[in-house]
Amino acid sequence: MRNKQEKLIARGIAIILLLSVQHLHAQRILDITKKYYRYDPFKSSFGFFVQHLTNDPALQDKTISKITDSTLYFFEGTYKSHAPFSFKTQKTKVVLAEREQPADSSGTGKSILLYQMAGYAPAGAGSKKMVEEEFKKFIRKYKDGFSEVTTRKFESRNNAHGEICEFNKGALPFAPLTVAWSSDKAGTENIFVITIRFVVIENRAYLPFLNQEWIPRNNADFE
Repeated sequence: MRNKQEKLIARGIAIILLLSVQHLHAQRILDITKKYYRYDPFKSSFGFFVQHLTNDPALQDKTISKITDSTLYFFEGTYKSHAPFSFKTQKTKVVLAEREQPADSSGTGKSILLYQMAGYAPAGAGSKKMVEEEFKKFIRKYKDGFSEVTTRKFESRNNAHGEICEFNKGALPFAPLTVAWSSDKAGTENIFVITIRFVVIENRAYLPFLNQEWIPRNNADFE
């Protein structure tokens, strides 16, 4: 009897620890959404979020492609005044795009949503250094709560022109957070990008959890 009780207590502790760790990575992403994005997909229904994002009066040069039998959802817009980064930006772009995940063992592919905020710094070597520093600072600030933080560098002739960092947790079905910076060879385009990934279930946005099976969302969420 005592051994059974001990096992139940140990199991309970393990579940509490697992949930607290998962909550920590989710809280980091909620903090990021609040700091960098004008609209939070996790606060309300997903349809309400899409409506407000796509009708944001601060956005210019908007592009929207709704779901059809052959295309996935895509939205893009440009801010001239929204600058949530520590470096000076010429413009900030927001993207909300649907991506099809590879088919699982049942042969069914699952869609995920990419919510992206990209800051475009002015041309020049100084701006390249600023977006690179923003990248490093971001990782230092938000890496806690993720068991896997993997960085890849893109370079030619030992000259770095970009990096990408994925924030993950073991068996998550996909990385919920990615950050990157890039600079072209001429140094005319220096970009820092944040990408949050989530799924939509019954008109609500959810971050991935361990061993979670996602169900398809309704296409009406984008209408």
